[in-house]
Amino acid sequence: MLQGKKKNITILVVGILNLVLTLVAMFGMDKRLPLNVFKSFVLDKMVSRENLLIIPVIVLILCIIQVYYRIKTMDKPVTKGKRIEDAVFTLVVGVVILLGWLLVDVGYQYMP
Repeated sequence: MLQGKKKNITILVVGILNLVLTLVAMFGMDKRLPLNVFKSFVLDKMVSRENLLIIPVIVLILCIIQVYYRIKTMDKPVTKGKRIEDAVFTLVVGVVILLGWLLVDVGYQYMP
């Protein structure tokens, strides 16, 4: 039982930490970031750096949903299907976090 609570807390901490680190990284960037960069390095459109917060907010929402789901299904027996669902949920959150940090990296690469 205690192991499940530790994992729920860890999931929420990862979501919150991702949001905080993105905020810190965002304030080190220019106010405008490239949205689309062509092969010849010509910028197509510029967006506000605050748009980078969309992905960490989505990650935090996914983490809250995952913890809610884990709490609701905690009384049910652990099956192979439940373990696969938990692993897929964690994989999706990890991929979205990676996507967010790739966009932060692009923002740093194209700063003057």
